[in-house]
Amino acid sequence: MISAALTLNGMDIAKQLGRNVSLAENANPSFKDGSAAMLSHPEYLTDLLYYNRKHILENIKRFEGRLDHVMDAIRDDNTAEITSIIEQASEIRRSMPAHKGADEMRRDRVVNPETLSELPEYMQRAL
Repeated sequence: MISAALTLNGMDIAKQLGRNVSLAENANPSFKDGSAAMLSHPEYLTDLLYYNRKHILENIKRFEGRLDHVMDAIRDDNTAEITSIIEQASEIRRSMPAHKGADEMRRDRVVNPETLSELPEYMQRAL
């Protein structure tokens, strides 16, 4: 369901930009990886969600709590908490082995703190 929400949200953002933006042509590799589950058969995914709905709903609720925590930190301008969240998540991600055939992180997708003012333009290009 996260993959579905990610994909649909990507389309919403493209529409908000007010121009014809093709996600197929402009989506970065992370977006494509995150939305890959939507390549599965809808009937399979529906059955998977239906038969596991109790556990899925519990985990969506937990995930919603994590998102609320991140949103609160951003809304409250709590940069210390934002940094803490990012550091915790980064540590977990770095502990995971890279997938087979993974390339080094694409440098054109990394935001340089010195050029943070360019972030809105960067995000539009990423779509």
